[in-house]
Amino acid sequence: MGRAAALVLTLLLIPAPLEARANERRQYRWGDLEARIKGRKIAFVLPDGTQVKGKVRGVDADGLRLSVSESSNPAVQAVGEGRVPRQSLSVLTVTDTGKKWRIICTIATPIVVVGLIGLAAGDLPEPGASGETAVGAAVFGSLAGGYLLGWALDRKTTEIEIIRQ
Repeated sequence: MGRAAALVLTLLLIPAPLEARANERRQYRWGDLEARIKGRKIAFVLPDGTQVKGKVRGVDADGLRLSVSESSNPAVQAVGEGRVPRQSLSVLTVTDTGKKWRIICTIATPIVVVGLIGLAAGDLPEPGASGETAVGAAVFGSLAGGYLLGWALDRKTTEIEIIRQ
């Protein structure tokens, strides 16, 4: 029974990397941006090469209001609440995260690992037998590995090119 469950879960996890698709590319006019990016995490590069990351607070006619979390040059763009002039922006990278694959992979990976151990060894060790610790370590390690795999699969980035009018 355990082998069949491991096989079924392994087959269910195979499509996971296929769902991790390439970055989307979209084009929007400045007036359409607020509905698309307000409240979301973005990253961009200013004309002088300064890399900025933050959360969008709003889009005004003359600039972008955001809470800057990272800046490669704080003298140009300080961390904290700030404003970036409209003419300084041409491409934005929007990052969205979900939780679907983190849940699936965190639950399924230990089951698959235990099934594969049982398949390779012919059976799982009896309680108190040697090898029980190794199986426990594999299960705990697979929990972390499954979570990290799911985290990577849950991230989606969209590159937005701002159309000049």
